[in-house]
Amino acid sequence: MDLIPAEYPYLDRMRVEDLIDRMLNEINRDYYDSERKAILDYVLKEDDEKNRLGITQILEPPLDYGENIYQGLEPDDEWKDAVNIARGEISDRLVICSESTLQFKNIWTEYEDKLFISLPTQDDTPLSIEEFG
Repeated sequence: MDLIPAEYPYLDRMRVEDLIDRMLNEINRDYYDSERKAILDYVLKEDDEKNRLGITQILEPPLDYGENIYQGLEPDDEWKDAVNIARGEISDRLVICSESTLQFKNIWTEYEDKLFISLPTQDDTPLSIEEFG
């Protein structure tokens, strides 16, 4: 919980903590329900267990890994390329906008066009070994 930023200028801390608490509760509830379903699906694979529990029909029997072959639409290469470009742009530009990040960005704008060393231009003549030393 300590790694989740809770200080936002337009949201009060109690509201952020309430949102985080509700999200974590939802995650735990979904995990618990998935666990229960997985155990039941595994138990009901055996005919003896189905009979013992009095279950005569399973409307949507669970599939074992590898049994479900995807039969939907497959995107073309142009769409895949566009998605990969968009993912790259998002990962390059996506940052958490904390106050310190924004301050660093403002400071960087002063120095982004400056070089750490002086590079020769294309018009400069190359230096000989004696002149370089």
